Amino acid sequence: MKKNYHLCFSGGDEILFRDQEDYRRGFNCFALALYKTDSTGLVEAFMSNHCHMLIQTTSPTHFMQHFRHPYSMYFNRKYHRAGKLGERLHFGMEVVGYNHMLAAASYTLRNPLHHGAVSIPYAYPHCSVNSIFMQEMGKKQESRLLH
Repeated sequence: MKKNYHLCFSGGDEILFRDQEDYRRGFNCFALALYKTDSTGLVEAFMSNHCHMLIQTTSPTHFMQHFRHPYSMYFNRKYHRAGKLGERLHFGMEVVGYNHMLAAASYTLRNPLHHGAVSIPYAYPHCSVNSIFMQEMGKKQESRLLH
């Protein structure tokens, strides 16, 4: 049975997403991991040195393997490095109940604001808050995430 999880992948001292191509690849790896693990993405925010994801899945560890491994291979190839990318373990917490779900979604969507990257959550381009409220904000999607 699928359960809700708040997951965070941290780069530790390393920058995970250095340019737009990295963010696009990260989102693509996220989408493919959802597909391969029959999971559902609820909200996400990709910051330069970490990313938060709220998903429904049967195995958060399996999902993270499918997300991290291909992104690490891409990153290592692009930046001529070797080894694991980011911290050895990811943060994972089961989200139980309506209030917990609301708090986890709010925290994820407001993460760029929390870290001082923007003055309002809608100003940050690498967060699903823009997709969720696209019509209300009068925005159009700038580029396709999956080519």
